[in-house]
Amino acid sequence: RLLNADDPFRKAYPSESPYFTDMGMNTTIKQVEKVDDQTVRFHLNNIDAAFIQNLAMSFASIQSAEYAAQLLKEGKAGDINQK
Repeated sequence: RLLNADDPFRKAYPSESPYFTDMGMNTTIKQVEKVDDQTVRFHLNNIDAAFIQNLAMSFASIQSAEYAAQLLKEGKAGDINQK
């Protein structure tokens, strides 16, 4: 959602994610591909030795699809980073 300006969760959250852009992740990540239900593959524009370390930070946490769907249904997308 941090890469996609049209993502409903990004639109609903009232602030930007400065870590994401300050660390250059917005230009490092070329694509995120779903391999299967348990695996994603990151395609990068350039080598970034700190990439895995940066993914361990709280702003990059993974939320469940079910929780996200519930928030969208309730019109509470802004709660994704709050609860």
